[in-house]
Formats: sequence, C-alpha cells, structure tokens
Amino acid sequence: MASALTSKRMANMTLVDQLILAIAACRDQQRRLTSLNVIGSIAGDPRLTKYQRLAHQYLRHRRERIKIQKAWHYLKRRGYLQERVLGSSTAYLLTPKGEHRRLHLEMRTDHRKSGLPRGTWLMVLFDIPESLRKRRDALRVELRVLGFEQLQKSVWVTSRDVRRELTKIIEILNLPSYVKLLIVKELPV
Repeated sequence: MASALTSKRMANMTLVDQLILAIAACRDQQRRLTSLNVIGSIAGDPRLTKYQRLAHQYLRHRRERIKIQKAWHYLKRRGYLQERVLGSSTAYLLTPKGEHRRLHLEMRTDHRKSGLPRGTWLMVLFDIPESLRKRRDALRVELRVLGFEQLQKSVWVTSRDVRRELTKIIEILNLPSYVKLLIVKELPV
C-alpha cells in the first residue's frame, strides 16, 4: 500500500509522517534501520524511490539534517519508535503505536482501494462488552475512516476491499474474539 504514495502526496506530509513511512518501507524490504545515518542508504535503493527526496535532503543540507534528527527524536520520545539491540548494533523499529499511525497514514493517502465485485459487501459484526467501551468506540471511528457505513450499532458494511487493514486494526485494538468479518453477496428480490 505504501508503494501507491506519489511524491506529490509525500511532499504534503509532515516530516514525522514521512519518517514513519520510510521506516516501515525499510522493514517491508527486510532492511534494518540501524541508525539515522542509514537514511542515506535509501537514496541508492530503487525499491525505496519515493523516500529518496527525504534521503537527499538529509545528506545534502545541514539544516534539513537537523530537522530530520529532531523528527527522529520526536518519534522516539512519543513512543512511535523503539531501539532494539541486535548484536553489536542498535536497530530502530516501529512500536504498535507507530504501526497504528502508519496504518492511518496509508489509509488516508491511498484512495485507490479496490472494490469488491458488484453486489458483494464486506460486513463487520461485533458484540463488544461495555467494559471495553473505549475500544468499541475506537473501532467505530476506524470503520468510518475505512469507508464503512453503519447499518445498525454493531453492523457495518462497505463495498471496498479493506480486509487487510481492518484485520490489523482489530489486532491492534485486541478485539479478535468480539468481531466477525463476512463477505456478503446481495441477492435479487
């Protein structure tokens, strides 16, 4: 999904958001981000071309390098990024909070969601207890972001194929035992 981002959309994002997507892209390419300096290696990797502008800014301009370093430290301070010691080096990974923000960024910027076949709907049914009200409300917000329409309080439908994103959201909110996903075919009456 991140590969669908155009450079124009990247330019409209905050530096922090660009860094989150760049870190996720490195992970998706099975690369470890072992230090902030590794951003420079993005510049030569054709699979990460959408992040090359960010990498070139980092390498060329001292002022831009300082901005990127501040954004990097902001991500660590706010809990979006964590350090993990791997042998003799330190790697940086997105935390669940960072993954959640990345997912939101990708949903917000990827308007090309493929639709399900005509007359087919993705339906979400949930029965979440009152003790988990905050998570239930958060799920409803996420469903709206994904383009779902509410049929009843706990029944939502969409014609877009957002199963992967929805599954991630359900896992992040720790609600898999309370939520059911169905593919529903509309029948003529």
